[in-house]
Amino acid sequence: MSIPAAMNRRWRQARWRALLTPLLLALAPLLALTWAWPQGWPMAVLVGLAALAWGGWCARRLDRHWLALQLDARVPELEDSSGLLLGLEAPRSGLAQAQMARLRARLPTLILPDLRAAWPWRATLASGLLAVALALLLTHWPSAEAPVDVQAPVVVDPPAAVSEPAWRAFTLSIEPPTYTGLPLARSDEPVATAPAGSTLRWQWQLDGPDQCQQCDVRLRFHDDSELPLQRDIEGQWSAERALPEDTYYRLLVDGQPLASPDGDSGPWRLHAVVDQPPQIRVIEPTRTLTVLEQA
Repeated sequence: MSIPAAMNRRWRQARWRALLTPLLLALAPLLALTWAWPQGWPMAVLVGLAALAWGGWCARRLDRHWLALQLDARVPELEDSSGLLLGLEAPRSGLAQAQMARLRARLPTLILPDLRAAWPWRATLASGLLAVALALLLTHWPSAEAPVDVQAPVVVDPPAAVSEPAWRAFTLSIEPPTYTGLPLARSDEPVATAPAGSTLRWQWQLDGPDQCQQCDVRLRFHDDSELPLQRDIEGQWSAERALPEDTYYRLLVDGQPLASPDGDSGPWRLHAVVDQPPQIRVIEPTRTLTVLEQA
């Protein structure tokens, strides 16, 4: 049997108040917990679920029997017969049916009271004080990761960062043999193609402690031969070598390969282009030469 709309509205209001009251009372402590202790959100979730479960239990207690008791106690015009309108009692006799019809006719003229429980202001105040105390406690709680020395705090300077050697600038000069007639060429790439016998000159600028003044800088080729680089007064490291044939090499700083700014640490190829010997061809003429004597 359906509940009259006016009664149902008052019933829903009372049940919602019972459900939301525990949640609203727990809201301030939960906000304080998550604000002062971000790692405590799992505990906040558990407390929130517990408050929701408590509110649901309180709302389920407000069933139709509770509604009938409240209406009978607060609305004398219902003549202690709210159970008939709520379907708790079956109108089996003619008198009960007449009573239910009379109550239904009278119900639209009645002003039903608000059945919601009074707001717990004392509990709200206690919840706010608990939130403030919880926030202060967690804010001033000493961290286990940074224990405080109350006797003599010592300030330790962080160790100075040790910078590693770095590739800042590079130039590879290629001077071809004189007989080729080719001009001097320069490149900022460690790979090169040049005529065999060309003179290669490497120049590096390195970043590091004191521009790597104490570093051991050298080139190591694929045949395990090495070419040390010399540092000039301008801080450039340079070396030169002839290119008789193809080879591969790396740049070593204190025995470790140094990568270019794009992360390439070699090995880099030097391709020597060998001159081809001239080719001579004898072509047989299609006609022979005839010498005519003057008559």
